[in-house]
Amino acid sequence: MLRIILLLLCFSLFGADAEAALAAPEAAAPVEVAGITQKVHRPRYKRYGRRRRLRRAKRKARKELRKAPKRRGVITVDPPVRNQ
Repeated sequence: MLRIILLLLCFSLFGADAEAALAAPEAAAPVEVAGITQKVHRPRYKRYGRRRRLRRAKRKARKELRKAPKRRGVITVDPPVRNQ
């Protein structure tokens, strides 16, 4: 019984090695493709202005939260009427 278990264990280990060996040539394929010249993305330096705009908007929002709420008008009340 022990021999059968050991044989199954050995086959499973060799099977895993065979799968890894078969996977190795697939990993070599992208290296061949990488030899082709590809376009390289160049950064646009105007993106920093966008950051400045974002910071300015955040600052403005904080300022709006801090200030007193806007007055919506004056509440008028009729003067009290006396019973005569």
